[in-house]
Amino acid sequence: MTGSTPGDVQLLRAIRYELARYVGPVAAEGKAATTMRMVDDALAHIIMRRERGDDWQADDNAALQDLLAEDAVKPQAADTLAEGNRLMAALEHRLSGAQDGAEPMLLGLNRLHRRATERAQAFARADFDAYAAQRETLEDKVTADRFQAYLRRRFPGRDALVTDFRELSGGFSKTTFMVEVAGLEAEPCSIVVKRDMAASATRTSAVDEFPLLRGLFDAGILVPEPLWTETDPEQLGYPFLVMRRVAGNTAGTLFGLSEDCTEQVVRDLAAQLGKLHGLDPRAIDLGPAFAHIADPHAEMLAEVERWRSLWLETRQAPDPLLAGAMRWLETHVPPLPERLSIVHGDPGFQNQLCAGGHLTALIDWEFTHAGDPIENLSFLRPFIEQRLPWAEFMAIYQAHGGGAYDDELGAYYRVWHGVRFTVCTLLANRAFCTDENPELRMGHCGIVAYQPIVVECGAMVDHLLT
Repeated sequence: MTGSTPGDVQLLRAIRYELARYVGPVAAEGKAATTMRMVDDALAHIIMRRERGDDWQADDNAALQDLLAEDAVKPQAADTLAEGNRLMAALEHRLSGAQDGAEPMLLGLNRLHRRATERAQAFARADFDAYAAQRETLEDKVTADRFQAYLRRRFPGRDALVTDFRELSGGFSKTTFMVEVAGLEAEPCSIVVKRDMAASATRTSAVDEFPLLRGLFDAGILVPEPLWTETDPEQLGYPFLVMRRVAGNTAGTLFGLSEDCTEQVVRDLAAQLGKLHGLDPRAIDLGPAFAHIADPHAEMLAEVERWRSLWLETRQAPDPLLAGAMRWLETHVPPLPERLSIVHGDPGFQNQLCAGGHLTALIDWEFTHAGDPIENLSFLRPFIEQRLPWAEFMAIYQAHGGGAYDDELGAYYRVWHGVRFTVCTLLANRAFCTDENPELRMGHCGIVAYQPIVVECGAMVDHLLT
């Protein structure tokens, strides 16, 4: 009943590396530093036992056999660890009563223990270094100096100076950097760099968002202003999009709202979604993705099939519940909406910024398409109702250009969101399992995020069937 599961050693290596890279620098003193060292030692020991335990135990057993110096003592246990314990017990018994020959045994045991300690220490260093080299190659790390050099190549007459550079946490499809720059414009500016990664949970590129963001920004929708894209992977490892930074923190996560998400933020969201859904996608230049708007019914079928193909390609175990949910989606595709709208495919509060009690931006538009606005509303409704009565939200939404809401269609799209997010977790987990992207957050998907989303999909289908 679970999705693909990464190997234990893969997870342990990722934990060890990310603790050293991200937690160690802020836990450098006192008990925190001591705890970090102990955790690293423990992880390295477990990895060593999983990777080399049987081979090294067999080697140690041969040395113990030599110390006993009796041809008649033959291996008696199939398990190498159990055999090692038996040999150690035999040596202990021999030494506890020995008068002659004890010293060579003690010297031999001391050499054996010293060799085991040195071997473990060398393994811990070499294993970490090899994994770190793999990670750094795949991530192609961007630093302040590297990004500054890039800016000076792209804008040779501006003498850009990076004064602050931070990588943001989270995200399963892009890596995001917050950058403060002087000399790029007349005044110091804050920009956001959204870069593709080695293997993502969505298989989309940040550069594809540029024309959409430009069209929406010009139409007055609260989106970050897109500045430029870079498609040459030689510049910073992967293609990326650069936007002007918008003030604010995320209004929530996939699973809940933040304290910053007030009633007024939700009212602002209602107005923005009404305005967005009231736009005619044919009247705005939104880029290639909107150049040809087909029958939404046919597109929905095509989307279900596309995500089914991704699921079959990436899964490592059968999942009849997910297969049934996909089949249900195929057989219950909604009728054509009264009008096509620009639909933000992932409108959760984790993709909304707020500051000073107001909504400041809608971000992450990689799933945007022309379709039924109920798709957005259905996903948001459970969260909206934590802050505002649904009727009040809808009144604001409709006053700004939005249309009516249908509960039955809303239920369909909630299943759709769940199915797509489930496949995204499998894409992320697959990238981790195959070492295409060994970041811990990718492996974490298959352990933590997958099952609750599948259960929610099944519960929604069950509700609709009963």
